[in-house]
Amino acid sequence: MFSKFFLFKEKLGFSNGLHLYLRFKTKKFKNLKVNGIKHPVSCRNNAEDKLTFKEVFVNEIYALPPSFTPTCIIDGGGNVGFTACYFASKYPTAKIITIEPDAENFEILKANVAPYKNVIAIQAGVWSKNINLIITNPSASSNSFIVAETTDTTQGFKSVSIESIVNEYNLTQIDVLKLDVETSEKEIFTNNYDSWLPNVKILNVETHDRFLKGCSKAVFSAVSKYNFSFEAKGENCIFYNDNLL
Repeated sequence: MFSKFFLFKEKLGFSNGLHLYLRFKTKKFKNLKVNGIKHPVSCRNNAEDKLTFKEVFVNEIYALPPSFTPTCIIDGGGNVGFTACYFASKYPTAKIITIEPDAENFEILKANVAPYKNVIAIQAGVWSKNINLIITNPSASSNSFIVAETTDTTQGFKSVSIESIVNEYNLTQIDVLKLDVETSEKEIFTNNYDSWLPNVKILNVETHDRFLKGCSKAVFSAVSKYNFSFEAKGENCIFYNDNLL
């Protein structure tokens, strides 16, 4: 735990680092105050939420170039809303659309993003088209749910495509598209991406070939049709649209 305190202290300062260290140590995960984040956030007492908290707020894995100020961000795989809160605090004038399929995750997400008027929360799974989906591994950890199509409209939940989001919200460009969607990236970058992918400035995707072969291949194959530069950052593949930046 002391190593966690020193990590928090280094990233968030002594006072806030000590506050979060003590809250985590005493298993209090409600109304956590984070430096640079406008409103407190809450999470569950599980390893997945703690890891996501550390990745987003401490390690800042979604930090953007300092000179870049986005006006439109799509957060695919919103989980409990940490990424949306991070972006909403950093870029209060940006429109942020966060999408999460799991009902329990989404309830926490809604509570975390509620104070931010620039965040739109959608309960759905990101897919290549609008259809019904089901979670195929319901016993998995809360940040590892995998979805698949179903023809049974009495179960599951809706999907939403990037194309339909663009059309519904009249988006001409997507400044940042973040996707951590647990293998759904294979479907998203195999079908129906030509209408929106050329209009993405920064694409941040975590690929999941360890769960489904071909995820990385689908992403790189689609992106290679356009003028993107590439950078690896931890588990994330980051693509910069050289035509728009």
